[in-house]
Amino acid sequence: NKGQNKQAKDLINQLKIKYPNNIHSYIQAGSLDITIGDYQDAIKMYRQALKINSDYGVANNGLSIVIYNLIRNQQKEIKLLDLDVNDYSKIDMDSLKKVFINYDDLTDKQKKIVAYSIYHLKNYLPILAEVKSTHYLIPLYEKSTDYKFGQEFKNQRSFDNRLWDDIRGRGGVNSATGIEDLQTSIYLDFNTLAHEFAHQVHGFAFTKKQTSRILELYNNAQKNNLFLDYYAGSNEYEYFAQGVEAYTCTQGKLTLKSTAKNTRELLKNKDKALYDFIEEVINKTDLKENQSDAYIRSADTAFYQSDYKTAIDNYNKSLALAPESFDTYYLLANTYYQDGDIKESIFNYKKIIKSQQDAYYAYFGLANDYLIMGRLDQAKEYYEKGLKLDNTNSSAYGEFARVQVELGDQRYAEKLANNSIDFDKDSAVGFSSLSLVKASKLDFNEAIINADKSISLDLGNNLYKIRKAYILAYSGASIKAYSIIKEVTDNYEKNEAVRYEYDKDKKKYLYYNIKDIPTKAEYYYTLGYIKQSEDNIEEAVKYYQKSIDTLPYFNKPYKRLQTLVDSNKVSKEQKESVKNSIIKFNSIIKDL
Repeated sequence: NKGQNKQAKDLINQLKIKYPNNIHSYIQAGSLDITIGDYQDAIKMYRQALKINSDYGVANNGLSIVIYNLIRNQQKEIKLLDLDVNDYSKIDMDSLKKVFINYDDLTDKQKKIVAYSIYHLKNYLPILAEVKSTHYLIPLYEKSTDYKFGQEFKNQRSFDNRLWDDIRGRGGVNSATGIEDLQTSIYLDFNTLAHEFAHQVHGFAFTKKQTSRILELYNNAQKNNLFLDYYAGSNEYEYFAQGVEAYTCTQGKLTLKSTAKNTRELLKNKDKALYDFIEEVINKTDLKENQSDAYIRSADTAFYQSDYKTAIDNYNKSLALAPESFDTYYLLANTYYQDGDIKESIFNYKKIIKSQQDAYYAYFGLANDYLIMGRLDQAKEYYEKGLKLDNTNSSAYGEFARVQVELGDQRYAEKLANNSIDFDKDSAVGFSSLSLVKASKLDFNEAIINADKSISLDLGNNLYKIRKAYILAYSGASIKAYSIIKEVTDNYEKNEAVRYEYDKDKKKYLYYNIKDIPTKAEYYYTLGYIKQSEDNIEEAVKYYQKSIDTLPYFNKPYKRLQTLVDSNKVSKEQKESVKNSIIKFNSIIKDL
């Protein structure tokens, strides 16, 4: 990285002598050879690596890069990319370095190629930097899963069955591009970085209006056969990225590959509307709305990574720029709920209703908050208000059924749960609530059937497994309850992270979120109930207290503890602790 190539090579040669069968020694050597232009030695090094493991992706990739460069170098009259056509002083270098997190590790030539590739969308760098959107240039000797934002994909395959370790790039808020792709643009080949950076700007720095406009342009191009190539026709994202890549090149391309030969002139002649839009976004200087929307996208990403504190921070930053965005208040309120801050959740839902009395979703959110606290009359009131405004909301009927179970109105609860299923035959919420209704009527066979149905419809949702465990314990089958709750316990203890798994039958990714606070509180509560059903009061009290510590607003464990106190099943010290907990609970919900 410091340009001390001779010293680096000496160290690598020492590694090869000491570890002659270590594939990484040869990978490092080949990578350095490419950097300094010693292609013949690079071939030897990569071939040696492939003797050790012929399927090693990084070695195969390295060898293909060497061959590509040798072919280009043999074309004596080759015209190279003119890197001096832009005024790079206009780039905000602080922002560029925050986005391209290993920019300082590049050679001077590589740095200039980066600046060239992102130049036309440079105004959006500060926005990406502000929301911590990064782009990593993967060194030749690394797999795409070696750097910190790629590690979660180790040993996993993409939807089309490619091994993520060998894929030399990925999109998203933390993007990555193989460093070798910088070199191809020099030879007037496809500019991968311009394409990938366009994706990043499209996804995390454009406004909703701009993204909607791109979709309109895409639909128009589809209707009128204006696509630059078949890949641009894949979807609106590739359509825009291919357009930006074409706009970046003002010289004639040398490649004959259909998806790589596009230029600015070709774009202007083929799809003038997209050309004009790209010029419009390039020249846009008032980016306040972009920044506000970028905060929302960043918050959404953090939310789905269960990083609720970051999500809350970014939603609030967006609201500081766009204080009348009630959609953002809803997202903020829901995130506070997931993070266990019921007070702030209620505050933001009420803020929405104060300005938009027909905001049915805010009534449902409030109802859920009050249900958590055991304020059943208020929960009922808000579900009823919301359903007057949206009387086909399947999830709301399902959640409302839980309120009626708690109130003891089994008949109405069953009707509501069935309404949920009638409006959506795949309503996991509806079947879960119906299982609780059946359990309250002591119809445990039907309760388990419906609990299993809810689990099958949303395999990533631990809450439905927790509720099944509760029903089993309630029926006296505590051993079976433990077997169900163990799956959740394993998630909490062994894999405290969000993950995605591809379900081949459902043909979609399943989202496993095990960090939301209300679910974790119910998990501890259910463990306490299982212990109580076995008359293990000391352990029951411990888990009820853990539930309270996790979510102080959750009323169920307080009720169970009070029952134990009233029946004189706890020690004097525990009685005092329970008494203090209940006083604290009443004080925190008093003004809500």
